[in-house]
Amino acid sequence: MDKIQQKEKKSGVPLEEALDAAGSGLYTWYVIITAGLIGFAALLSIQGMAYVSPVAGCEFQMSNTMKGMMTSMGFTGMLVSSQFFGFLADTFGRKLVMMCSQTATLIFTVLWSLAPNTTALGIVLVCNGFVLTGTFTSSYVYVGEFCPSNIRSKGLLIMTAMMATCNIYLPAMAWTILPLDVYIPIYGDLVFTSWRLYILLMLLPLSLAILLLSKLPETPKFLYTIGKHDETLEVIRSIYAVNQRKNKDEFPISSLSLDLDEMSTKIGTDGNQLLNYFKKMMRDIATLFSKKYLIFTLMSCFLLFSLVGTCNTLIMWFPEQTSRVLSYYESHDIFNVTICDLMEQSNTGEIMDCNINYDFLLAGMLLGIAEVAVCIAVGLWGLKIDRKILICICSFSAAGLSFLTVFLTSHLLIILCIATMTVFLFVMFPVIISIVVELFPTQLRSTATSLTMTFARLGSTTGGQSLGILFDHHCRIGYFGITSIVAVAGFLCLFIPIGQKKKNQKV
Repeated sequence: MDKIQQKEKKSGVPLEEALDAAGSGLYTWYVIITAGLIGFAALLSIQGMAYVSPVAGCEFQMSNTMKGMMTSMGFTGMLVSSQFFGFLADTFGRKLVMMCSQTATLIFTVLWSLAPNTTALGIVLVCNGFVLTGTFTSSYVYVGEFCPSNIRSKGLLIMTAMMATCNIYLPAMAWTILPLDVYIPIYGDLVFTSWRLYILLMLLPLSLAILLLSKLPETPKFLYTIGKHDETLEVIRSIYAVNQRKNKDEFPISSLSLDLDEMSTKIGTDGNQLLNYFKKMMRDIATLFSKKYLIFTLMSCFLLFSLVGTCNTLIMWFPEQTSRVLSYYESHDIFNVTICDLMEQSNTGEIMDCNINYDFLLAGMLLGIAEVAVCIAVGLWGLKIDRKILICICSFSAAGLSFLTVFLTSHLLIILCIATMTVFLFVMFPVIISIVVELFPTQLRSTATSLTMTFARLGSTTGGQSLGILFDHHCRIGYFGITSIVAVAGFLCLFIPIGQKKKNQKV
């Protein structure tokens, strides 16, 4: 009977088809939730400094310029390591890279909470950002290579939504922890205070993510590409058994093969693997800047640099700005100043008394809720309209709000304007990525995405530090700069050579 069943099984089945046969279920959702938690913990580490900057800035007596540098240091570290971790993930596996990256993040988080001065703090934040790229680079690939094709987009959307909830969790945890009266002398002038406890508590979701990931195997595609064909089949049989609640032996496939597209993008195994990867990477980058794809590449890089970079910049500065606004509102009978008046007053000493109004954290929570809600709404309904038009509407709206913010003298309107333009920019990220993916052929999409994300991080670190410098003396120029670059990006979107493809937008 066993021999008859064995004969009925298919052989030489493409890996993608085998994953579809394994179906979706508990195993697949465990992978998605684990990857979502991994991304969630990583975002805590990259954005956490923004919420402690008002408190840590008082302890270290930071200027706006220094705060801008500190909040963007994580993006600076990520900027220089994306291609490096892409190589590591392709050479040693997605799981191994994520495990090592998260373990290193554990160590850097502890050092972060004990940083005695701004120099040590900056070094730790750069190093932390450097290793975090291993998590961001691999987590999306990990989910994509485990999910069957019919739920892959849905799985990635759920993973992204889980990650976005960090924008709610961070201010909520800060609202609970930062006002606490924590004062524990450690060594010399180093004192363990509430903002250090806040950083240390980031270890909890990070540790849980590492534990969940340790129970999972490497992705089937990676195992197959390094020659572990039997192990690949065993992993897919395990997926099938858990998802379908059946015995492994009932899996209807006896052997696997790679799809033609996957074979064409496989890195050579002869000779030095590092050299092979470098050669392929340089070939792909050269192709992206060839005459055929140059205009697409430049457009994509500029869109990610301007729109995503500006969004991350605004998110980094939102806690500091709302803190200034609410502190001034609480200490003055009449609110008759603009946001630029408040940001530039840090040089006069007027608001450097460190009497912080923690209501700014409530504003942060509301912003996070709005980001998650609008992101889901765009995923479900927003893509039913032309994506170029959607980006243009969001871009021009954000540009108009940026221009308006400079002239407002109402504390509620200032916070509302900054929050709204941040949400407009935030929801454009998945839309832009979906367009970038379609602009390039399959064999170039990974390299194109990696290159454009490098420009997004460049925009984030440049924007964060530039605004810090401008806020000290030329705040209005900073806001007018945001207005200009976002408006230009929105205008550029009109010329993206991609049409509305409703049939392909089903998630």
